[in-house]
This record gives sequence, C-alpha cells and structure tokens, in this order.
Amino acid sequence: MLSSVRAFVDFATAGYAKAAMNFSLEPLNGRSTRLWTETRIVATDPTSRGRFARYWRLIHPGSALIRRMWLSAVRRRAETT
Repeated sequence: MLSSVRAFVDFATAGYAKAAMNFSLEPLNGRSTRLWTETRIVATDPTSRGRFARYWRLIHPGSALIRRMWLSAVRRRAETT
C-alpha cells in the first residue's frame, strides 16, 4: 500500500486533479463520537485547477447532499445498535 500512496503523492502529470477523501472519528465521551469527512483536491497545473474549480461549483451541492446522507446513515445505524 505504501507504494500506492507514494505513487499518488508523486503523480504530477499536467491535466489532472487528484482527490483524497477521509472519514475522521473523535471520541467525545464514553457514549458519543464525532464523525466528519474531508475532501482534499490538488490540481497538477493551473489549467486543471481552473477546470476543476468550474466542475466543483457545478457538482458541489450534490456532493454535499450525498455526504450529509452518508453521515446521517452512519448516525442512524450507530444509534440503533
């Protein structure tokens, strides 16, 4: 896996945007945990950065909705077990 991570980090061919997403957990007390997501994007050149920015403005509302749905589903499942 480390070689896959290194390949992702090192990839710099012009014309692309690289994206990574994670889920993070933070214990709050003995019964609660905070869960959140982050998405990070880096473009490999200025032209790709501009193209991705236009794309992101278009899809961001739907992406945010899907993310909220994921988090709600996790919460429902956690609260019923």
